[in-house]
Amino acid sequence: MVLGLWSAGREYAVQDLVIFALTAVVGLVVILVFFWFWGGDSGRSAKVKAGEAKQPARWNQPPADEQLGDLGELQKAGSLHEYLLELHDHGRCPVSSFWWGKEQVVSVCSPQAFKDTVKLTDRAVQLQIAFAPLIGLESIQYSKGEDWEGRRRCLYPVFKGETLESYFPHFVHIAQEVEKEWSSLESGERVPLLKTAFSMTIKGITRCIFDDSFEDKLLVEKVSTAYKSAWGEMETRIKEGSSPPEGSDRDVEFQKNRGYLRDVVKGVISRRREGLGGEHVPFIDNLLQSGVPDDQVVSDAIAFMIGGFHTSGNFIVWMMWYLATHPEVQEQLREELERETGGERGDRLRKYASAVSTNYTTYFRQVQDETLRLSTLAPWAVRESPDDIIIDGHLVPGGTPIIQALGVGLRNTTTWKEGELEEFNPDRFAVHAEQPEEVWSSVHLGLPVAASALATSSPTLRPLSSLPFSCSGSSWSPFQTRWWNGITDW
Repeated sequence: MVLGLWSAGREYAVQDLVIFALTAVVGLVVILVFFWFWGGDSGRSAKVKAGEAKQPARWNQPPADEQLGDLGELQKAGSLHEYLLELHDHGRCPVSSFWWGKEQVVSVCSPQAFKDTVKLTDRAVQLQIAFAPLIGLESIQYSKGEDWEGRRRCLYPVFKGETLESYFPHFVHIAQEVEKEWSSLESGERVPLLKTAFSMTIKGITRCIFDDSFEDKLLVEKVSTAYKSAWGEMETRIKEGSSPPEGSDRDVEFQKNRGYLRDVVKGVISRRREGLGGEHVPFIDNLLQSGVPDDQVVSDAIAFMIGGFHTSGNFIVWMMWYLATHPEVQEQLREELERETGGERGDRLRKYASAVSTNYTTYFRQVQDETLRLSTLAPWAVRESPDDIIIDGHLVPGGTPIIQALGVGLRNTTTWKEGELEEFNPDRFAVHAEQPEEVWSSVHLGLPVAASALATSSPTLRPLSSLPFSCSGSSWSPFQTRWWNGITDW
């Protein structure tokens, strides 16, 4: 049965296709699709000596405004992603610079530049400080150096390997709930896909990192509502470049929703300490056992919770949209699922969904990669190096904020054929794709970095690969997406 835009049997509408302007990028999607169909080194730049390296483009250009720097030009462009497209001339200028207020920032977009910065773990905190009121400065999002490394060792393993696969029963249960809900729709009835996707991914991340209290549908709806309101306020502040006056209606509403999210997490902490809330949960229990202050536990939990469902929810919406509008892709994907799983929702589906992570020849993987590329789900990420670093032949002084312009890389006219940039074509990620080996092995790096930008080195650096220093989102979001689509597409 073909996934369509209107409900007729199993043909549904995509309602309110709203993608947030800022998104810090699969197992559940495999399950959803399944149910639907059934009923590194730095490379050549490391060889460039510091004396031979060039300066980034516009490095000696003064700011447009003494106080704002080039942020006025950024605002005219409409978003940071649109500004970076102009700054890099759609990929023709691999390393450039601009003024973020009074601080000079370097932006990179070439495959080689992504390779040269992939092992950087420190984030340029000043470029993400706008989100601190919601996430909390104590969060891992703002940690660096040894502090970040210690927290990574504590938390990231719970989103990888066998621990990640252990969430399989939760995802199957959640996807079956959606399957039942959608199957009851009348012919021609519209489906609120965005609402459903976020509800499912909130259930997915909270049931796996917290406890069984998130079986409560009303609680999930309240968390979703509070998050959307708080995140919307964050976007407004970024757009306007200022915060509302303390005590104003906007400020009161934001503080109410922020407080609610933190109170929900504090409630989980209390239950876990009292031995309530079900069996061992690696994420929250590891945090509590680490002995860190409660404020840090709450901030880390909120950061992972938001990262877990924000990226996954948007990822699912975009993938379902592309499948709905490209029935030939949907049919090829359905045939692969039938061939690999035989329609079974047990071990064969689990093994197939897990294999998609490493098997680049699967069509499901290619559809995921192309969804991430074309949707520009994660348009940029930020890093910094404590020492001088050479990036694609350009010398960047230590301590300089570095923007990985992922969205530009995904539409780089020097890598992709310009006339095909806006086409949804999963075949471009087939192993036999006609690309020079050097370009093909490096261009994909922008996509795994994009997958972990909420916030990996393989010979072929594809959109959802595992990089040496990945964010947990690079595993979690694709994992949820595979489970969901794997079930519902049957």
